[in-house]
Amino acid sequence: MTGATLVDRYHERYPHVPVHHNGETLIPAVGDVMNFGGNASNPDGHVAVVTAVELDPAKPGRGKVFFVGQNQKQRADGTATAATGNVRIVDGRVDPASYNPAYRTVKWLDLRPAATVTRLRAWGTDFFGATDLPADLTGVTAVAAGLHHGLAVRADGTVASWGYNPYGQATVPAGLADVVAVGAADVHSIALKADGTVIAWGANPYGETDVPADLSDVTAIATGTASRDNLALKRDGTVVAWGSRFAGEADVPAGLADVRAIAAGTRHNLALRQDGTVVAWGWNSRGQATVPAGLTDVVAISAGDQHSLALKSDGTVVAWGAFDYTLNGEDHAVPAYVPEGLSEVVAVGAGLYHDIAVRRDGTVVSWGANFLGQTDVPGDVTNVLTVAGGTAYSLAIVSVAA
Repeated sequence: MTGATLVDRYHERYPHVPVHHNGETLIPAVGDVMNFGGNASNPDGHVAVVTAVELDPAKPGRGKVFFVGQNQKQRADGTATAATGNVRIVDGRVDPASYNPAYRTVKWLDLRPAATVTRLRAWGTDFFGATDLPADLTGVTAVAAGLHHGLAVRADGTVASWGYNPYGQATVPAGLADVVAVGAADVHSIALKADGTVIAWGANPYGETDVPADLSDVTAIATGTASRDNLALKRDGTVVAWGSRFAGEADVPAGLADVRAIAAGTRHNLALRQDGTVVAWGWNSRGQATVPAGLTDVVAISAGDQHSLALKSDGTVVAWGAFDYTLNGEDHAVPAYVPEGLSEVVAVGAGLYHDIAVRRDGTVVSWGANFLGQTDVPGDVTNVLTVAGGTAYSLAIVSVAA
């Protein structure tokens, strides 16, 4: 995969067609000049400039691309019209001082090549079958890693499951369909349906499978790898939580609004607001719920056991809290960190004690506790769309030739 510099003949009226150029899969980058609307009556189309790119965790391979303006004279001449006038292009890139970032339109792009399918890859420990993926699993659109079980959504809206199942957490309810996202925890699982409703199954000691009866209009769900609570993000930007309140993890901060993404750790939770800031609450034993001062421009979040991750719009990652675990009777506590020089990141996933990042070129970087190989990314894991981290294993959705 590569960044786009100019996408020819991509029509804005068909925002879900694959984005290709010269046989490559294109992920637009901030500052890229893109050509829209080429057709018989308008051969040159419109020109717009990318101001932000956000991958959609609920739809791996798809992303939200923000553009500045259009060329009002319909010329592909390297200019675009914004609220402040024509955007200046320098060496094929937008001059940041020449446009108003508040003036932008949204397009959805399917970033998967037409001649590929999505599959799952796994590495790390195989305790209780956590990495024993179903052999025939293809067309994967979403994935979740629980303590020792995993879930995957197929393109047809059905759910596949595998791994540890003493409490029915890996037994998908009969007839479950139209699913767009899943969450896997310690001993329970949740699923979000296309109609905005939520289904939960598995053990229920803390009410984690007691979905609020009036819960609707949900756009995203979250539950932690080892958690006993759940989060739901509603269309109006508010958050609903249920399940364990051991450390206040299900006590959503009063007045929390304008939320666009959520993430759940073991006993702490995160919310990403529309303005790019992060709110955290719950267990704070290692500072995992203390958001770094001044953290802004965040586009994605993830939470582990006692640490948290934030992906910024510039492709860098911020971590806080600690990798805190016990191994062979010895306690280990390492402050959460990010590998030096890590950049061009488009997606992140926090495992219980380790982290995973997808770079713009489709490769994966992993770090943190590695006592069972959970950060040993196989060399042939490429063209990765998104990732999920479990206890001591990792999952990745990859794009492969059909």
